[in-house]
Amino acid sequence: MGGIFFKNKFGLYFFSVLPLVEQKLIHMANNTLSPVKFNGELLSKLVLEKRKKEGNGQLLSLEKTSKIVSCARLTIDRASKGNEVDSVTLYLLCKWLNKPMDIFFTKVKKVKQ
Repeated sequence: MGGIFFKNKFGLYFFSVLPLVEQKLIHMANNTLSPVKFNGELLSKLVLEKRKKEGNGQLLSLEKTSKIVSCARLTIDRASKGNEVDSVTLYLLCKWLNKPMDIFFTKVKKVKQ
């Protein structure tokens, strides 16, 4: 099941797995939320670069990376492949990468109704 990231009026991101129709209804009812698109390619690139750097030229294993980041090995694998991760995992990865969460999102243009 897919989901979508939202940015609230305080600049915080959260991930919703509600069906897309329900997400649109929530957004229309609450103008403080802005849908954003997740950039998995950038996450993948940065995670793989960091794993290579910390592995001294070779990819640091998923197990070692997961211990450093404090999340599951499969989650590191998904992030390394550019797949979406939940907001807590993204926070942990950003902390490990020393990057702000904002760089992984672009605003979705509002559809005129």
